[in-house]
Amino acid sequence: MSNPQYGISWSLSGRLTDLDCFGDIVMLSDSHAIMQHVIDDLNTNAAKVGLHISCEKAKTIFVGKPPTTPISVGSNLRQSVENFQWQLHLQPV
Repeated sequence: MSNPQYGISWSLSGRLTDLDCFGDIVMLSDSHAIMQHVIDDLNTNAAKVGLHISCEKAKTIFVGKPPTTPISVGSNLRQSVENFQWQLHLQPV
């Protein structure tokens, strides 16, 4: 995620591109077009090491009016949702 356009403005000199928590990744962008580039880059680089983005598990949420074109992973469209609740599962040690 080295592209300076990726992410959202976070400070005067930086951008926040992703959040990692418990094996999940949240990708952030203030532009639909940039988010599509982020997903394309992630999908391409993941494939280089034998990984893929699960379209069944991956969801898209927009703040404000959603764009008319959904985010896609290759030829698969990602499901857009209106809200999200993080499922936190703690296991005793």
